[in-house]
Amino acid sequence: MIQQFIQKWRWVSLSATLAAIPALEFRLWPLLFVALVPFLFDLLGRTPRAAWGQGYRFGLIYGAIQLFWMLQFIGKWTGSYFIGAVPWIIATLLYALYFGLAGIAITKCFSRGWWWLVPVVWAGSEVLRSYLPVVAFPWGIYAMPLSNIPALMGLARYGMIYLVSAWLVLVNVSVLMYALKQDRPGILRPQTAAPVIGISLLLASIAIGLQPITGENRRVQAIQPGVDLAFGDPSTEELRLKASIDPMLSAADQENPYLIVLPEGIAPADKMPPKTPFRLPQSAVVFGGQRGVNPRFQSSFAFARESWQYSDKTRLVIFGEFVPFRQFLPASFKLPSGDLVPGQEGIKGFRIERDTVGPLLCFEALFPDLAYRQQLSGANLLAIMSIDDWFMGTAAVEQLRAAAIWRAVETGLPIIRVGSLGSTLIVDQRGRVMVEAPRQLPYRLTGTIAVDRPVAPLFNGWFGILAGIAVVGMALLPRKRLPARSDVAAG
Repeated sequence: MIQQFIQKWRWVSLSATLAAIPALEFRLWPLLFVALVPFLFDLLGRTPRAAWGQGYRFGLIYGAIQLFWMLQFIGKWTGSYFIGAVPWIIATLLYALYFGLAGIAITKCFSRGWWWLVPVVWAGSEVLRSYLPVVAFPWGIYAMPLSNIPALMGLARYGMIYLVSAWLVLVNVSVLMYALKQDRPGILRPQTAAPVIGISLLLASIAIGLQPITGENRRVQAIQPGVDLAFGDPSTEELRLKASIDPMLSAADQENPYLIVLPEGIAPADKMPPKTPFRLPQSAVVFGGQRGVNPRFQSSFAFARESWQYSDKTRLVIFGEFVPFRQFLPASFKLPSGDLVPGQEGIKGFRIERDTVGPLLCFEALFPDLAYRQQLSGANLLAIMSIDDWFMGTAAVEQLRAAAIWRAVETGLPIIRVGSLGSTLIVDQRGRVMVEAPRQLPYRLTGTIAVDRPVAPLFNGWFGILAGIAVVGMALLPRKRLPARSDVAAG
């Protein structure tokens, strides 16, 4: 029994741990090129049922590491790490289902010698994880830790982050084929096609990143209050915001920037206009808060030329902005007192002089399609407003920061991202971080971005659609029988 347990868990445990480590420490991104090799090897010659089990085991470990921030955050929020462990465990169990599906699809690809399809079906499982209704949560996308390496991100411009994940998996498949050095049941012999395709995609990525940036220069500022909006004293929050923000706005008035962006959650608006805890600057300003009473929305606001605009958040965070089955949960959970509702007016941008600013609030920036839809509505720069304060001290902060960089590459638009305690940064169209504020301090960040005229956005969601169809199609495809495995127990 112990031997059988080891046989089932040894390769998936190693692979899942190696794959998840870069999400905890982005500097270890080179692991992504080989981390999946043990898992892929383990799937060779498996039956679909056994492959499901191995994929699910991989997902349990990968998911537990990727989602550990939930235990930390909810434990701190509720005051009980026991309570925090419950959603972490449930989320991990659900998260692992996508890897079970990937395991089935991958082993069927191998059984037919379709090594080239393995990267596509892996990416397809990420697409399903991102967009399956109700449980959609695009967290732990394999390519996410490459956000600090713009030269490796260029493919996202034409296929979103999922195409870059597929490229990384292709490299892992190539390593596996050449490591075996011979025909094995369920995989082709080493081929020159795999590394040639991989290197070609790498060169294409670099070429995309080297494309010149055009447009008119805009001097912009991002103001990070340095005030804890998650765990600070609510009774003094307004005073602390005013004391922090007003001096920085006064300094900004002396420089007259084109646009100022502040974080989410700093101004309520039972009715328009919002009640701001700071004086309004001379420059155009964008920030976030809550709008309305019943219904109540999570919203972004813009003030420019003495007029107000608002845009309501369309994709809310479960248990953060709405609580399902609230009546069955104990009061000790300390959950939000009232549910928000998603915006009913669709995606809207803010008209600021000659440009349109596309607002995204916090977790909205995790969804590539929302940034694309802002661009489709005419946005030629994006503003991401967040309260990362909830997640300080966890790995979530880095992934939320990374998401902003990926959205810049995918849309080809500059991005200004602001959090109350951070992360606050300005990113150009190629994913290069131009300036970034130190976290947890009051800071006024200034940068110059090149803004082009609004153009019809490039539809780069084609690969995600193709990959989603591929993973479902391969999972449903009848099994092709192979010679029995001799090196790995079919469990």
